[in-house]
Amino acid sequence: MRSGSITIFLGFCLSMIMSLFFSMTEVVRYAALYQEGGLLFQSATQSAFGEYNRVLWEEYGILALDTDYCGSAKENGVCDSVAYYLNDGYQAKNMLQEASVDFLKLSVENVTADSCVYLTDHQGAALIKEAAKCMEGELASAVISEIKENCESISEDSEKEVDLETVLENTAGSLEQTSEEKDESTEAEAEEKETVSEGNDDAKNLIQSTREFIALGVLAQVIPTENISENVYTTQQAVSERTLHQGDGNAPSVTAVDRALFQYYLTKHFSGYTQQVHEGGMTYELEYILCGKKSDRENLAGTVERLLAIREVENLISLNRDSNKVAQAKALAATATAVCLHPELEEVVSYGIMIAWAYLESVLDVRLLLAGGKVSFIKTPAEWTSQLATLPLYFDVNEKARDCEAGITYKQYLLGLFTLERQEKIAYRAMDLMEETMHQRKKYESASMDHMLVEANFNGVLRGNGIFLNFVPLYESDGLGYEFSYDRRISYL
Repeated sequence: MRSGSITIFLGFCLSMIMSLFFSMTEVVRYAALYQEGGLLFQSATQSAFGEYNRVLWEEYGILALDTDYCGSAKENGVCDSVAYYLNDGYQAKNMLQEASVDFLKLSVENVTADSCVYLTDHQGAALIKEAAKCMEGELASAVISEIKENCESISEDSEKEVDLETVLENTAGSLEQTSEEKDESTEAEAEEKETVSEGNDDAKNLIQSTREFIALGVLAQVIPTENISENVYTTQQAVSERTLHQGDGNAPSVTAVDRALFQYYLTKHFSGYTQQVHEGGMTYELEYILCGKKSDRENLAGTVERLLAIREVENLISLNRDSNKVAQAKALAATATAVCLHPELEEVVSYGIMIAWAYLESVLDVRLLLAGGKVSFIKTPAEWTSQLATLPLYFDVNEKARDCEAGITYKQYLLGLFTLERQEKIAYRAMDLMEETMHQRKKYESASMDHMLVEANFNGVLRGNGIFLNFVPLYESDGLGYEFSYDRRISYL
């Protein structure tokens, strides 16, 4: 057998070469560990966000992660979920590698989350943003512009108020004064004014019957009361009423277009008087979003009141533009006040007649809107329905206005009414209904909208041990390990 030997210098050189080789191998492994950890951390955060609330997605097209996991989560639920997927990812990798050595093994040290944004944060900005994103594909820019124009027109008309009851009361008082003066006149004068007094009585009857009709209540004026839903909102501590859990993230940027799209989104995903989208709960969801009352009846009444107020202003404008109708009102007022010695009352009575006429036309308009028809903002003479001589005939709840081909529908009027409310009220009331829908589903009874996460920044620390430096004789590698920090932002927005 041959024997061999090496010099001390050669042994030293070989040791240095091997140390360099294992050191370089460890450097490569370090880089691979960092990349492996980054990929797994990204996959884990995405997997955690893949557990979005199914009810919100299926019913409303909204993506959000329930950080309470329907009341079953631990204190740090979403972070624990990310850590679980990290460990699960390593277990899956080890199963594929079977018994082979894993040179890229990492352990989870810590996972935290910050800059969290929930659906209810910043006055519902995240919900508005998501809803707008949901509707972007359905609406062209031209349609968005049309919606904005309609909303602006309704908003402008709503700012012009007509105190209907005061005007009718003043007019009735003026006509009562003419009656009293007529009664005090001599018999000869009475005979001369007999014909004229009939016109006075006609005006008085019109004003009085209109006041009695208004006293019935807005719902009795526009629809049969037996057709009104009596459902009520039953959820305790609604989103719009309770103190909400808040995140620490920045508010999403919400534009005017986003708000317009959000309002359109509401008309597509919530039930109203003219459409049924969801079963159970409140029947008039859109009306609840607008008015915020606890019963369908109250919400519908509040909506009808708003519609009547807007339509009355628009119809009064239409009347004043029609010289023929203005002449009719003035002629009736002149006849009614002919027996009075105060000619200045003619203007008061004429205005009262115009107000009553515009209001009754508005009632016909709202009946048509609730029946699914269209009504123009400012009507033309051809689109006008009621006639001054037969106004009491229109008290019948079955009488409706003429359908206007160029008009807008009930839902489009609601779009305009939504713009008059503060956006956070609209968003929170919409989330009231979303939460109620979830509570009607099994396993979602404890779900809360203010725990629905839409955006977060996750910070993770993973640890790996050294391997190849153990073969470097000049390096003490006992307890050698690496810590890798990762920062991943994930969002549904």
